[in-house]
Amino acid sequence: MRAMRRREVALLVAIGPAAALLAVTLILFRAYWIPSGSMKPTLLVGDYLLVNRAAYGFPALMCNLTTCDGTMGPVGQLPERGDVVTFIHPAKGYHYIKRVMALPGDRVAISGGVVTINGEVVTQTPLGTFEEPYLLEHGYLACKNAPVDIGEICVKDQAQEVLPGRAPYLTINLADGLQADEMALATVPEGHVFVLGDNRDNSLDSRFAREAGGVGFVPLENMVGRADLILFSLTGQKGRVLQWVR
Repeated sequence: MRAMRRREVALLVAIGPAAALLAVTLILFRAYWIPSGSMKPTLLVGDYLLVNRAAYGFPALMCNLTTCDGTMGPVGQLPERGDVVTFIHPAKGYHYIKRVMALPGDRVAISGGVVTINGEVVTQTPLGTFEEPYLLEHGYLACKNAPVDIGEICVKDQAQEVLPGRAPYLTINLADGLQADEMALATVPEGHVFVLGDNRDNSLDSRFAREAGGVGFVPLENMVGRADLILFSLTGQKGRVLQWVR
């Protein structure tokens, strides 16, 4: 009997730390899959992500564990410009994922598809094209080389964008002169951030008011976490295994 108890104790001692680590991991991190193309080419439909729910401090973490109803107060740490973040849509209550472009107090404008923050132009360099099969994806994809039949290659312009102090990332542009390419100068309110999708002509983000289907300025208390790692692709996309999000 004593020998059995000793074995049980030894088993608990062995399992305990692993169980505790698993519990902490489940609290601090959450996996999400990408259902739409608003963050292409950074994130593709079917990408399975690991989101750091503690990246912005305790209030943001509590938002994940309870509700994001604005009662938690501001996040403990501001996101950085360029972070890819998940948040609760202020009106619809759904989880969204976009890139933070401007912080509280920043002055942001868009002209000809080029973003300006506090008077400084966010550098954009053309970088070939983004190509993918033409498929039914929340309505058929829009293509620069339209008309395109299902299964044929859909082409869009691709550019490299660089925010000060951050690694470059890629954006997609369907056409110039669209409504989303222009936004009058606006100041980000305190307690909010301005977000954009990397697929600039196919993203309802802070450029659009909530009444028009966009997200407007996103309250910090709605922040869920920072997307850190692509675990794998549910659609079998090559090269999308344990890839850092940038």
